[in-house]
Amino acid sequence: MAGTELAIAITGAGGAGVISVGELLLQAWAKEGGRGLLRKAFGPQIRGGESAALLKLTETERYTAASQYDVLLAFDWNNFTRFGDEIRIARNTPADCS
Repeated sequence: MAGTELAIAITGAGGAGVISVGELLLQAWAKEGGRGLLRKAFGPQIRGGESAALLKLTETERYTAASQYDVLLAFDWNNFTRFGDEIRIARNTPADCS
């Protein structure tokens, strides 16, 4: 698995579990011996605003955030639009809106 790198963006409403899912994925990857970076983003609202967990999972140490994402998990599209300018999807990422 040399050179493995995966960038994941998770978005949704505050309180929907976006940050918790990001933290769980990062912890699970670490238990398997991987390295990772989690960047958390929140909207300006005090409660119920949009949030995003932006992960970069690698096998080696890398201290830069992802410039594009291989996987997008949007809990709801309304809250994804807030981050539309920040989250660039990789060209080879298949789209499935089911």
